[in-house]
Parts: sequence; C-alpha cells; structure tokens
Amino acid sequence: MALALYPIIDWFIPEQLHRRRNVLEGARLFVLTHFSGAPLALVVLCSLYAVDPAGGRRYSVVVAGIASFLAYPLLLRITGWFDLLTFVSLEQLGLLTLYGAYEYGGPASPFLPWVIAIPVILLNHLGSRRQYRVLVFVALAAHLLAFYALYRGGSGFPAPVSADALTAVDLLSLFCAAVFVATTSLYHSSIIGLQQTELGHEVRARRLTEVQLREAKEEAERASRAKSEFLAKMSHELRTPLNAIIGFSQVIASQLLGPVGLARYVEYGGDIERSGHHLLQIIGDILDLAKIETGKFVLHESDFDLVAVVHEAIDLLRPLAETRGVPILFDPPDAIVLRGDELRVKQILLNLLSNAAKFTERGGVIRLAAGREPGAGVRLTVSDTGIGIPAGDVERVLQPFEQVGEAVTSNGGGTGLGLPLSRELVVLHGGTLSLASERGRGTVVTVTFPETRMAKREAAVAELRAVL
Repeated sequence: MALALYPIIDWFIPEQLHRRRNVLEGARLFVLTHFSGAPLALVVLCSLYAVDPAGGRRYSVVVAGIASFLAYPLLLRITGWFDLLTFVSLEQLGLLTLYGAYEYGGPASPFLPWVIAIPVILLNHLGSRRQYRVLVFVALAAHLLAFYALYRGGSGFPAPVSADALTAVDLLSLFCAAVFVATTSLYHSSIIGLQQTELGHEVRARRLTEVQLREAKEEAERASRAKSEFLAKMSHELRTPLNAIIGFSQVIASQLLGPVGLARYVEYGGDIERSGHHLLQIIGDILDLAKIETGKFVLHESDFDLVAVVHEAIDLLRPLAETRGVPILFDPPDAIVLRGDELRVKQILLNLLSNAAKFTERGGVIRLAAGREPGAGVRLTVSDTGIGIPAGDVERVLQPFEQVGEAVTSNGGGTGLGLPLSRELVVLHGGTLSLASERGRGTVVTVTFPETRMAKREAAVAELRAVL
C-alpha cells in the first residue's frame, strides 16, 4: 500500500524534507491524512445538509473549515514547514470539531468522534518531537475544558436539528472517523513493515560483512604467520652459507694459509668480511622479529648491571659517533641490577645509539640517562639533537622496514628494523618503549623496565631509599 502511494504523495513533499529521513515518513502521513480525512468529513457534511438544508452560517463555517484541509499538502510543498503546518492543522481540527459539536447536538454531536483522530495523527506525525506533542495535548485539553464550561455554565447548546434527526448522521460520522483512523493506521503499519524489512536486510548485510571481515582477518593472520615462518626458515638457510663466506674472507684477509700475492685481494677479503657481518646482522634482526611474531622467541634471563651494559654499548658505538663528530654523554648512576636478557638489552642500546649517531649531524650531541623510578621500575633515555622525525611519522618508524623523511636519503643507511625490534624486545621484558621527536630538533627514546625486573636486592634498596 505504502509503495503504491509514494509517487503521488512525494510530489507534495519538498526536497529538503526528503533529505531528513526522520521527518520524511511523517510528512507522507501528513499528506495522506489530509487527502483522506477531508473527503470523508465532507461525506458526513452532505448527510448533515440533508437534515439541515437551512444551516446558513453555521453550516458554511464547517464546510469551509473542512475544505481548507485540502490546501495543507500544497502549503507543505511550497513552504516545507512540516512541524508548524502539522500543529496548525491539528489545532484547526480540534477547534472545528468542537465548533461543530456546539452547533449540532452538543455531547451527542456527530462531530465529536473526530476528536479521537487528533492523538492518532499527532503520534504518527510528530511522535519523535516531544515539545510539539505536549503543546498539542495542552491545547486540546484547553479546548475541551472550554467546551465543557460552555456546556455546564451556559444556557445550553443550540438545537437547530433534533437529536433523532442526527442519529443517522451520528452513525455515518462514526463510521467515517473509524475508516479515517484505520486508513492512517494501516498506512503507518505498512511503513513500519517496510522499515523492518529494510532493517532486516541491513542487519543481514552487516552480518555478512562481519563474517567476510572475520574471514579476511583470519586469512591475513594466516598469511602473516606463514610470512614469519618463511622468514625464520630462510634466515636459518641464509646464515649457514653466510657464516662460511665470512670465515673464508677472514682467512683471505689474514693470509692464514700463506700470502695472497696482491695486496688488493687482502682488502677485498676485508670488504667481504665486513659486508658479510652487516648482512648477518640484518638476517639476525629479521629472524628475531619472525620468532617474536610466531611466539617462539625465548629470553635468556640473568641478573646483570644495567650501568655496565650501557658503558659497553657506548664503547662499541663511540668510534661511529666520533667519526661523525658527535659526542656521547652519560652521567652514570649507581649500579642498577636488572633481571633480564643481558645480550638483548645491550642489543636494544646498540640499536638506539646507532640510530642517534647515524642521524645526528656534526656538532650535535647524544645523551644517555638511566635511573630508578620508585614504584615504576627503571627508566632509560637516549636523546639526540639530530634531524628528528615529523610528528605524523612517529608511529611509522616503529613499524618494520619503515623509514621516513630525511632518514631515507641520509648517509646513515639502515633497514628500518632497529626501532621495531628494540620495542618488541622491551615488550618481551614487560616494559615500554616510547618515542618523542620534532623535525630539526632531535629525538628522545624512553625505555622503561617494570619494577618486577629489578633484582630482589635492588628492589629492596630502592624501596628503602624511597622511605628514607
């Protein structure tokens, strides 16, 4: 029913109301009720004319009021004032119904059954707008009180037509009012049915999308695991021949089996060895990331002095920093004993220091700081005054193989594995790695190890110091 009437009804609804989905169906009901209610009411007036042909002014007022309802859909198309027109229309219906009841029969008037149409229309048109509902009900209550006051306090209602003569009109009016309410309700229920059908289609579509997304996620996870397992296997396969290459290049470079003959061959042997070690380190980083992703990475834990590990890392990276003219400053605190994988912690420090040295220009500086945080464990920071990272790229550099900005074209090189691997190793220790950077102002990397990583003796000392 609703779909068949849409083309006719929608002509009276302006474009701005079509774009408001929460108003559109109410506007359609507005048009339907005026085009169905007015003709039904005019049928009742025809039967009333049969019993009161000399109605004169009172009859003309009612006829004009009923006929004017046919103009409301056109006014809606012209103005688009749906809420205001609905309120005015309901007010007119209430006043006209009570006026007709006053002139024809009082409480037994054939006009009074139409009062029941007001709340039906109100809820269908303005059900979601509370302020209009309250306003219409208050106005209707005021009209009914005024009608009752006239009935009780006045000299009675006019009686141009006897009650017996109005009996047939009463029955016809009651029937027409019931048809009007039923038509409106049926149309409203068909709309609800359509909306429920559309909602059902949407729910099924969303469920299908959810299933597809879940399958895609599972497929991506399987692909990621397959990739990690492939990298792990290939890393093992590559390391074996690479170790042989490095070993033979060392033999050539050191002329262990006798003189090579040409000095340039000795240099080539050294180049092969250095390149082999660099490639072996890259393969080792890929293998470590693959093991972490597949959950096969194992920490070899022991108690060690973090400050001593920091010194070792600085000693290893100092030649690179000095070559670039960048000093490494570290004000060592007292010994900090951690429980963890000493080799991996040193690897974290080497990666952070290496990045700082590569991307800090001559004249810059690298600073390290380490200390205990009462109740929060140990904090380690590596800061530099290098090229920095654009704010929008900070998260990217923490992803494997990602390099951004000047890091791609600088002479620092690298594969983009250092920071992601360092963060994963810190997370395996139960800690966090955060990065703050500003382009042209440098970078600060903060590593925290939880208090549970402090050796028992160290934790007791830190707790005692906090109390004192």
